[in-house]
Amino acid sequence: MGLRDARIRYLDYVGSEAGRRDVRVAIVGGLKYVFNDSVSARMLAGYENRSSNVAGKDSDKFTVGVSLDFDIDFTRPRGR
Repeated sequence: MGLRDARIRYLDYVGSEAGRRDVRVAIVGGLKYVFNDSVSARMLAGYENRSSNVAGKDSDKFTVGVSLDFDIDFTRPRGR
């Protein structure tokens, strides 16, 4: 499993939520398996944590996804 993306974000709100500050930490990793030149599969898993100074705004999310990818060439080969 390879690390694909890691992020840290700091959010400082204005307007009606002035004073609210959140920190988000997210990480995504996945695998890719190639069946042949035309077909592959990807499996990804991600986690995000949000910490806030406002009660009830904290969250944890875990996401899993799978895709099956096809590479099809519809061009007609040139004749002789």
